[in-house]
Parts: sequence; structure tokens; C-alpha cells
Amino acid sequence: MNPLKPSLIEKNNSFFGQLLFLVVLIATGLLIFFKLNYLLSSLLGAITIYFLFRKVAFYFIEQKHWKPILVSLMIVVGMLAVVGVLGYFVVNILVGEIPVIDIQLITANLTEFVKDINEKVGFSLISSDLISEATNFISGIASSLIDTSYMFVVNLLMMFFILYFMFLNGRSIEKTLLSYAPIQGENLALIKNEVKNMVFGSAVGIPIIMIVQFVVAAIGYGIAGVDRFFFFAFL
Repeated sequence: MNPLKPSLIEKNNSFFGQLLFLVVLIATGLLIFFKLNYLLSSLLGAITIYFLFRKVAFYFIEQKHWKPILVSLMIVVGMLAVVGVLGYFVVNILVGEIPVIDIQLITANLTEFVKDINEKVGFSLISSDLISEATNFISGIASSLIDTSYMFVVNLLMMFFILYFMFLNGRSIEKTLLSYAPIQGENLALIKNEVKNMVFGSAVGIPIIMIVQFVVAAIGYGIAGVDRFFFFAFL
């Protein structure tokens, strides 16, 4: 019997196992993209937060011997508190500054404006259908804002739901995914490092840039004497 044959069989099994995993992964990704694409941001957000806090979670679980369920709840509740404070801050700014849009008043003013133009030129330069289309457009914007707010809340809740189970089974999830990775060794370590740098660059760099832009804009608007400069800097 050839002693190399069992080793060759094991390598082939490993190869086909990795290939099967890739096929399932691609199929799952396509399913999520085409059927659940509105929840894709929840998964990406959960992965980002997981990368940011995984070392903290593993420290308490493995070094301090805290229960995984306790650590998961601690991180999720903490993130919920942060989002709640930021959400309260944003809502107060928007509700306090953005006036209530009276669609009927806008329609009446637009109708009067169109009427004046048509009377001055002596013929129907602007069709009355334009007013109806404009009204529908404004109503559509209001409905879109409501739908967007609803989807944001749904995605946020789903993100924390996914995040809880990611922290609860972090090591086992990572071990399973890495065992089916088509590359190993230094190449895998290089990719892991690059992904970590990308996540940290996006999750930390973008908010920092946003805050700097807000501060600079607020100072600029304030010096220029713009009313409600804090609100416009926030926008």
C-alpha cells in the first residue's frame, strides 16, 4: 500500500471542503444581497463593531473569566446607550430647527405663482399638471423620510441582535470561518491585518473627520454671523 495515498485523500477532502464552503458562502451572499439587501447594513455594522471590541470582549471572557452572555449583554447595552444619547441629541436639533412643512400652503403659493406667470405671458406657459406633480413629489419626500427612519430603526435593532450572538460565540465563529479559508499561514495573517486596518480606518477615521468638519463649519458660520450656525454646522 502506498503510504502517501491517505495523505493525498485527506488533502483532496480538505480542498473539496473548502470549495464547498466557498460555494455556500457565495450562494448565501447572493441570497442576502437580492432578498435581504435592506438588512445588509445591519450585518456590516455588526461586523465593524465586533472588530472594534473583540479584544475587549475576549479580555473579559478569557482573562477575567466573565460569562460570555454577560460580556455580550454589556457591550450591546453600552452601544445602545451611546446610540440612544446620540439619537436624542440629533432629534432635539432637527425637531427644534426644522419647521413644519405645510404642503397645502406650498401648493397654494405654487398655484398662485403659476397663475401670475400665465397671466403675464397671455397663455398657459406652465401646465396645471406641473402643480399636481410637484405636490406629489413633496408628499413622496415626506413619505420617504418616514420610511427611511423606520428602516434605520429596524436595521439598528437587527445589528445589535447579530452583534450579541457574534460576541457570545466569537472564538468558535472565527475558528470555523478560518478553518474553511482557502488560504493559510502568512497570507491569511496578512489579509486579517489588512481587513482590521480597513475596519479601524473606516470606523474611527470617518467619525473623527466628521467631528473636525462640524467644529470648523461651526466656527466659520459663527464668524460669518450666520443665524443658527450650530444647526447648519450639524447638517
